[in-house]
Amino acid sequence: MGSLSKELSTVLTKSEQLKMVSVEEAISYLFSVWKSGINEPEVLYKIAENYYLINDNNKAVQFCELALKFDPSNVKYSYMLGVSLLALGSKEAARQAFDLPGKGRSYLADIELAKLTIDDQEAGFGWPYAQSALSKNQTIPTLITAIEHCIDSLKKPGAFRTGNIQVLQRYLKKLKDADTISYQKLNAEFLFKIGEFSESVKFFKMYFEACDTTKPTEYYNYSHALLSSGAYQEGLSELYQTSCVNNDQGRNDRFAESKGLKKIQPSNLKEIKNQTVVVVSEQGMGDQLWGLGYVDAFASRYECSVELWLPPKLAIKVRGDFNDSVEVFSLPETDLKDHRDKQWYTSTMFLFYLLKSDDREFSCDNRTLMKPQAFNVSKLRSKYVTAKSKAIVGLSWRSEGSPFSATKKIPYNFFSFLKEIPDLQCISCQYHATDDDQNGFAQQNISLQIDDEIDNYNSMLDAFDQVAACDFIITNAGVVAHIAGALGKPAVVLVNIPSVWYWNSPDANLWYPTVSVISKTSFEPWENLTSKVEEFVFEQLAQLKMGGMDSSS
Repeated sequence: MGSLSKELSTVLTKSEQLKMVSVEEAISYLFSVWKSGINEPEVLYKIAENYYLINDNNKAVQFCELALKFDPSNVKYSYMLGVSLLALGSKEAARQAFDLPGKGRSYLADIELAKLTIDDQEAGFGWPYAQSALSKNQTIPTLITAIEHCIDSLKKPGAFRTGNIQVLQRYLKKLKDADTISYQKLNAEFLFKIGEFSESVKFFKMYFEACDTTKPTEYYNYSHALLSSGAYQEGLSELYQTSCVNNDQGRNDRFAESKGLKKIQPSNLKEIKNQTVVVVSEQGMGDQLWGLGYVDAFASRYECSVELWLPPKLAIKVRGDFNDSVEVFSLPETDLKDHRDKQWYTSTMFLFYLLKSDDREFSCDNRTLMKPQAFNVSKLRSKYVTAKSKAIVGLSWRSEGSPFSATKKIPYNFFSFLKEIPDLQCISCQYHATDDDQNGFAQQNISLQIDDEIDNYNSMLDAFDQVAACDFIITNAGVVAHIAGALGKPAVVLVNIPSVWYWNSPDANLWYPTVSVISKTSFEPWENLTSKVEEFVFEQLAQLKMGGMDSSS
């Protein structure tokens, strides 16, 4: 049994490594393990979990049910079954899954919240729980738990209602009178969630001064509040010191440490001269792009050579785009390569920090981070342009797999103003775009072209070239925004605050000078941004007409 546990541990570790490259690859690997005869319920659960991550909820349900046949009392499995069913809209089936007897207390609170959500989905997670707990004049720990659930729920659709915010403020006031330190911490988190970043920083500082012990996650949240308020240097310093609590960054750190590499920090930068530095990408597609434009500058400034470790699809894209001192590897190759002669490691995420100690330095480095394949771009433009007088606008309106996905989604009717502009050809740059999307735009009298020959989810090459073929981009705060910025393509990014800190910041376009950020609070409708987006569109059309209606070069 011990050897089987060791074998299972190896399988699960490898599946997590593959997930860094592609969730689909992790599923394929786990499926092959299962077919080989390793009928462990944890393998089936991991297959279900990965299907859930890519929104294939029917298969997630299928494999959760298989896992529960082996271990009917596993609350983790029943919870995953419930949330998968809930994602499919099967409320009663989800309720039955959440009611399955099980063991594992860490999931019980999540299950209770999910059951409450079935009863009141419009209000989002946490509110019914909090109101029930507080109406009974429960203890201070219960009050704290209720407020924590409410604050966490603010990223859920429907939770940002004036009445809910007022209720939460009332609960916080009650906590202030009973437990000042907990109030300072929770109020800081609440203020961050509603976009009051400077006030959030103030309460975080009060909490740190009053509290003897703090968790790394609290400093991590504090760093994001600082960055979102525009305190660039202080925020990046905090973020760098607490990066280990971020899942993706922590995974990169552990991966590098397993290779015997030391993490570069400002204090040891002078030691890397004439050394080879391993630079590892982040997991998300947007984060993979972030920082790559600074690799050459980093190698030049510190007189070092760089091994750039990237997911395979991105490695193919950027090979040849760097100076001779930079060598690009895909992650599977690095697993096989002997790195005993390498000492140093950093992440693409922190290259800009290591290079730019002051946000004013960004103004002197506006180079395009990526280059498209010119031949493919030309072919795409020929396909998309229906008349020489028309400009190509690329559209993206939703995201997947992020805690902010629900609040990033832009409704079809927001784009209705485009029907009044005759000089536009609308192209979908949205990954996983469907006929339903096309019909949704058609109901707004907008003809949206979806290119079935482009796989802009699985192919980085396709995604880059399609964005490059457009004259300008209108997008939510997702991967298309990063691609447009990396290519130097004019784009407007519509942001629902709070979002990821670099979209919250008043200097949100530091990394992407051609990208404009237009934001709103979660209390406001998307339509409040229409006039500013219209201004952007007409500005781009005017510039294109002056330049001959082709911005692809």
